Amino acid sequence: MLFQTMSQLGDTIKGIVDISDGAVKVLNAQRVRGALIDRLAATAACHEKVEMRAITRWLVKMMAPALNIYGKTALPLETSIHIPVPVVQVTGKIYLSGRALFKAAAQHQVGALTFPDPVSGYSSQYHAILTAAAIAENYSGFLFFQNRAAENTSSIVTLDTLFKKSQHNNTPSLEFNEKLLESGLKIQTVIFSTDLVSSEKESAFSWPLPLDLSEKFFNGIGETLEIYFRKSGILNTKEQVQKQLKPVEVSFTLRDEITAAMAESPAKKDHPIFESFKGLNTIH
Repeated sequence: MLFQTMSQLGDTIKGIVDISDGAVKVLNAQRVRGALIDRLAATAACHEKVEMRAITRWLVKMMAPALNIYGKTALPLETSIHIPVPVVQVTGKIYLSGRALFKAAAQHQVGALTFPDPVSGYSSQYHAILTAAAIAENYSGFLFFQNRAAENTSSIVTLDTLFKKSQHNNTPSLEFNEKLLESGLKIQTVIFSTDLVSSEKESAFSWPLPLDLSEKFFNGIGETLEIYFRKSGILNTKEQVQKQLKPVEVSFTLRDEITAAMAESPAKKDHPIFESFKGLNTIH
């Protein structure tokens, strides 16, 4: 699934994305949103080589504006734009949960989302994975990334995915736990499986859900988010956001992505990629 070399990446994106003089042009948006974005996300998160993680993160972030996704590192104050902007914390299977979130947000015209960085030192990875998830689900709007923990607000949404070892059922299954809290909404999804998941980063990142289970996962999260967005006045804010927030051209430098990737410590059991696999036996 990962791109192994720069030449392999370059050959694959021919006719889909053009890179020239540090600029990125999307030639075929539909093909970007297919298997390509999945591979870019996995490489950005899991490749053992710094340069491969860096180039794929840079490419994802540079493609986003061409696909009407605008990432910013500053949090807009709700009082200044007069639009409720949900704060979303994503843990566990970040790419899969992110796709479920952006699918619901796209369907219900949510114009902006804010994400606090979960773990110090992994913000570059986190931003790239969530941006890739937004691309995959054809979301358009603003993504605001905070460099601090989420503050107390009535619009915090937490998406948490856990794995648990099932001793009785050979077929993977899901369990949804939803809690409406004073500080917002928490949706915890537990995936039960008899499978042993490899402790390798790539396997942990891309462990597949069967098609029927994947649909149930997306629909379950989407239906809950729709109810919450409706109650919170977050539905159909896209047009308002577009009127009040104008896209600003942002250039991400490859040098910054390389620096961030080099600063990441080697993968450990407490790495964000592995958080959702606690409780599930793994192959070592």
